Amino acid sequence: MNIADLLCAPVEVAASPLRPAQPPRIVATCEPPRPKPKKRQSYKPVPDDQRTRPYRMSKAQKKSRSDYEEHESKVFNLTLDINDLKQQVQYLLECRDIQVTCLLQTRQRLETLVLGTVDRILFGGGEKPRSGDEGCSFSRMFMEQSDGAAPPNGVYEFSLQLDKPNFNHRSCTIATTQVMVFVEEDPEGDNQEAAEVRKICGEPGGCLVEVVGEFTGRFTRQIIVSMFPHVLSDEMMVARIIGLSITCPARLLLYFNAHRTIVRQIAQADVFAALAALQQAKPVEFAAIMGAAAA
Repeated sequence: MNIADLLCAPVEVAASPLRPAQPPRIVATCEPPRPKPKKRQSYKPVPDDQRTRPYRMSKAQKKSRSDYEEHESKVFNLTLDINDLKQQVQYLLECRDIQVTCLLQTRQRLETLVLGTVDRILFGGGEKPRSGDEGCSFSRMFMEQSDGAAPPNGVYEFSLQLDKPNFNHRSCTIATTQVMVFVEEDPEGDNQEAAEVRKICGEPGGCLVEVVGEFTGRFTRQIIVSMFPHVLSDEMMVARIIGLSITCPARLLLYFNAHRTIVRQIAQADVFAALAALQQAKPVEFAAIMGAAAA
């Protein structure tokens, strides 16, 4: 295409397309709009068997409906009250479980502390050093019990006092250490043993700890004077008995109060089991001791 032809081309007037016919403009007037004519509705007659009549209840029906509505209201209110009571009961049960859990945790913590105290006492973990003379002391109660009727279990027991230095045990073996009785807050659930422990330990939180084991020691002159004074007339027999080793099954009972303080301590030993072993090892000395004791 030549640019000159474009520049020199005559101007052509484009034919304007025909505009579509516009609707006539509506001129606003002050006259109100004319309402549109309504179609006349033709009503058809309804037969009697198809006609809907208003329902009127009788007095009995009205009373029955009122009573039923009142009953429904009461049932609904009772349902709300029952649900509220169930929530309260559930809350109380949860509080009880929390309280029981706290009591169990407190009991376990106290038992752990008490058992730790017992461990320090038995294995020398205390702050105060123990002297070599501290130990268990026999008493004449053993001879008095042996002269009486035989116990039902066939084992004679006697109490040992842990504060007199006339019997030294150089070795001790602990089999079990356990809390036998724990003093609860409610005394109503106590049995006979728990009631006795409560009298000794006092306020809730105390406990009775049992330590079962055996100790091994040697006869000393104090033991012979305490238990077998009749052997003192024979100095040669006394010299042969002194130094003999004896192993006694022992049971230690420690009563603690709520402050982990020992309020009572009882040691029990089965000396007859120890003497039975002595009889097999040293029959002559055993015959001398027991023959004179029986006499």
